[in-house]
Amino acid sequence: MEPAVQYYGDYIEAQEPGKEYLDINFSSSVLNVDQLWENSVLSAKFLSSFWGQFFPASNKEHHNTRRVMQDSVRFIVSELLGNAAKFGDGNGYDIRVNLHMEQQELRFYVTNVIDPAVMASFQTFIQRILTEDLDAMYLAQMEKSVATNNPESGLGYLTMVLDYDARIAWKFERKGDLDVITTFVALPVVRTFAMEGDQS
Repeated sequence: MEPAVQYYGDYIEAQEPGKEYLDINFSSSVLNVDQLWENSVLSAKFLSSFWGQFFPASNKEHHNTRRVMQDSVRFIVSELLGNAAKFGDGNGYDIRVNLHMEQQELRFYVTNVIDPAVMASFQTFIQRILTEDLDAMYLAQMEKSVATNNPESGLGYLTMVLDYDARIAWKFERKGDLDVITTFVALPVVRTFAMEGDQS
């Protein structure tokens, strides 16, 4: 019998958020995945703009910190929401996005119901991310994506780790008849807020 909760990677449970945090919930049984994709793009832009204000636009020590953080948040949120939509249970969706600052990093938690039909294969892919050489895996997935014209290749997860120095982990929970997954991403940041940057 499978345990009620399964962890993959160095998962950190969400703590009581401090002063800098944001929660967004998407819930609908009417909107389709394409419409969710449109909303996710807007949400990624909003979240990147919101979090960018906590960092200086530029200063002597951290040039263009705000732009870098905005680009990073936009990419990660877009990927996480996209995966939540792709691997959802197909009966509408209920997705929660939580971001907050904690110990020199911006932490992302995206929770959604996962389709049981794809859960096993997704967990196998996760195991590969946690155990294989990621550079080699990225090249292999890139070739596979081109050869099969399949954008659902997991390249987004690999890019988060390889290009954004992010840590990534997952939690699977059984809640009643539903399989729920939370994807955790920790993005290292420079804890220099805009007001501090303006004084330099």
